[in-house]
This record gives sequence, structure tokens and C-alpha cells, in this order.
Amino acid sequence: MKKKFIFIIVLILSIISLTGCWDSVELNQREIVTAIGVDKGDEKNNIIVTFQSIIPERASTPLRPASEKSNIHVVSVTAKSITDSLVKYNKRTSKTPEFQHNRIYVIGEDLAREGLNSFIDGIFRTYDFRSRGWILVCKGKASDILHKKVEATSISADYIVNLITISNHVATVPTETLHTFLMKLSSKTTSPVVTQIEIEDPKEGSAADIGYNGCGVFKKDKLVGWLNMNETRGLLWITNEIGKGVLLSGYPGTASENISEQIVRSKVKINPKMINGKIMISLDIWEEGEVRENDKGVDINSPESIKALEDGFAAEIKKEVKESLQKIQKEYKTDIVGFGSKIHKKFPSEWKNIESKWDEVFPEIEVEVNVEVKLSNTGKIINSITP
Repeated sequence: MKKKFIFIIVLILSIISLTGCWDSVELNQREIVTAIGVDKGDEKNNIIVTFQSIIPERASTPLRPASEKSNIHVVSVTAKSITDSLVKYNKRTSKTPEFQHNRIYVIGEDLAREGLNSFIDGIFRTYDFRSRGWILVCKGKASDILHKKVEATSISADYIVNLITISNHVATVPTETLHTFLMKLSSKTTSPVVTQIEIEDPKEGSAADIGYNGCGVFKKDKLVGWLNMNETRGLLWITNEIGKGVLLSGYPGTASENISEQIVRSKVKINPKMINGKIMISLDIWEEGEVRENDKGVDINSPESIKALEDGFAAEIKKEVKESLQKIQKEYKTDIVGFGSKIHKKFPSEWKNIESKWDEVFPEIEVEVNVEVKLSNTGKIINSITP
């Protein structure tokens, strides 16, 4: 009898605990936001927020063909703040917005130049938003990027994510998540640098697509300028983010000839030094590569020719790094390479004297660039097949 009574009590408690999800929303009532774009508004203190979302019930499955209606919903609203934009967005959709799958944040140039503190604050204070989404900056308007239809896919957010993901394998542009962007904003030394995307000019007979073209340089939360692709690669050499890209170099005595090298691996050492009471930076870059193309028939079948090639590639890397540093230090005057943090760690007492005026000191820091290249092989063949 006692066991039966205990069983009944346990059964009742189990039934009470199985209350279900009272606040659940069915999939066909959801609208999954994949990208958010923010632009400066036409009126003072206004912003234009663009939401790109997927409507799941319209998506195709193996058992159901795609709906005749587009499964992509793009809405732009004018608002006073990020929070205000959410209220206005809810008035423009009959579904429940789901922000946890948001993958990118695109910032228009005009707003980026004014500063992103209010945008960052609004995003991080709202639990719905995903802080691991990538932040990108565009020349022009973010709304144009998210409204743009690309040939490869109906979802431009997916196209951009795939584009940047592939670029990470060859490391041609830096990437910042919203989280790392905020961490750099909180840093006393290092400012963010963000991938720049744009709608490319269409080639004859083809539609325009979205592409990346270097990066945007920030001074704290404000965009101050751009680095082109070569300058961006120079930056990646310094920050040790270079991937398996391709490097071109001339051969001594045949300056017009190009030989290409596949970058295999690299490393960099940023070493602050104190010389005659003055801080300088020694930048030591080591790179290993493989010859990938020698279509002009240059003889590379000797240690001397390989050494000449290595010196040529080293000179090309050094050139890219110096061009990048010239832009970063002398024109934009913002530390996006982390020199300040290196000096802080090695010379903490000296850092105390320059910390408050780092913006003035950084442009004057002398940087010595040393590059060593090692060619590990010449590919499947040594010299060209044709003479």
C-alpha cells in the first residue's frame, strides 16, 4: 500500500512538471534574420536599419518544391536607435523575428565615419542579437548590399559569408566579429580593422555581384580610411594572419618577368627595442613557399637561382609591409597592428610615459622590416618544359 501511494505521488508530480513550452513559436511562424545593415539616416540622429531574413515555410525541401513567392524578406526602417528599429520592424512582418542566426552586420560608410558606439551598445544590450556575427563596412549604403540579388544564391548574406570564408583560407582580408570589434574598442592600444565589401561594377554582359576590396581602418569606433588589397596583405603579414595566397615577383635581370609562389606558411615576430632611449620596432617575417608558375622559362635549376628567387619574394613582401605601414602610421595614425600592446608588455615603465599620448607617438615609431623567404620546392618540375 505504501509503495502504491508513493507511485501515485511520483506520477502526479511528473504530470505537473510536463507543462510544455508555453512560449514556443512554430517554425512556420518564424522569420529568421540572416543579416542586418545600418546606415546613416536622412534626418539628424536617424538611422536606417535593414533586415534580411528567410521565411522557412517558403523554402524548398526534398519533399516540397519552393514556393512561387520569394523566401527572402528584406525590410528597411528609419529609426532613432537599434531598439526603435526592432519595434518598427515588427510592424512590417507578420512573423516572429529570430535573430540568433544572424551572420553579418553591414555598416554604411557615412555612419561608420560618424562612429559606431551607439550601434554597438544597442546590439550588445539586446539578448536576441548574436555577437559572433561578422561586422563588415561598405562604401555606400548597407541597404544596397542587402537588397542586392546575386546570381550565385538568392540570399546575399549567405553569398557574403561564403565569400569571406573562402578568403580566410587564403587570408586576403582581415575578419572581425562583433565580439572582437568590441574587444578592440575596449583596448587602450589597438583599433579595429574591418573587411570592406561593395557592389562591383558589372562586366559587359553580366550582372553586378558583391565582392570584397580591402579593408576599412578604424580609429576607435570611427572609420578613418581604406586599405587597398596590396596594403591589406601588407597588414596581414604584420598581424601574422596571412594564409595560403599567391605572391608574384620578378627575377633579377628580367624585371618584366613574373614568377609566382604559393605561400605555405609564415610567422612574424614583433620585437620592441630601446635604442638610445628611443623605442623602435623590429619586425621579423619568415615565410616558406613553393614555386607555382614559371611560364617565361627562367632557369631555376641551381642554388644560386633559388636564392635569387627567395630574395625577390622577400623584397616583394617587404614592399607590401612598408606600403601598409606608411598608410597606417603616416596617413591614418591609428594602431591597428598591435604595436602598443607589444611595447606595453616588454617596457611597462616606458609605456606609462607614452600611454596617454600614444596617438601622437605611434606615427613616429621607427619600424625595421626584415624578411626571410625559404622556397621548399619548385612543384612537380624544376625548369619549364618548353625552352
